[in-house]
Amino acid sequence: MKQQSTLLLLMLGLFNKEKSINIEHDIEGMKPFTIVIESTKNKANLKIDEGEHNGEFEINVKMFAEISHYEGSLSNKDLKKLNKIASDYLTKKAKEVTQILKEADSDVLGIQKKVTSHYPDYTKNKAWKETYDKIQIKPNFSVEIMTSPNIK
Repeated sequence: MKQQSTLLLLMLGLFNKEKSINIEHDIEGMKPFTIVIESTKNKANLKIDEGEHNGEFEINVKMFAEISHYEGSLSNKDLKKLNKIASDYLTKKAKEVTQILKEADSDVLGIQKKVTSHYPDYTKNKAWKETYDKIQIKPNFSVEIMTSPNIK
């Protein structure tokens, strides 16, 4: 639950302090690790296909981090693997968060405001719930690990 709220804050662009996140995975030869987020960049894109009556709200979160815990030593090649592992893990977890938001009919991400300001005709004469149900939320996390005390 704590990690879900952290991911939501990251998607909203409201995260402004260092935060540790444990990255769990089952990749053979690589151990679980913890990253500390140093900074983030967010970009949200909204695409509506008025003819098909559906849309896509994409949230891209670029994170710059350092490894605060990893058992063993790492090479620069390992760091690239850990970037992908962390990116895939956080994207998967963020998709779970957005699914919870959709099931709860929660628009905490402010999609309605973006739809009505950029596509006013799309929402005319429609209930927001009907419109919201047809919009896919696609989070994408990209992690760049800048440093680690374990690099050999």
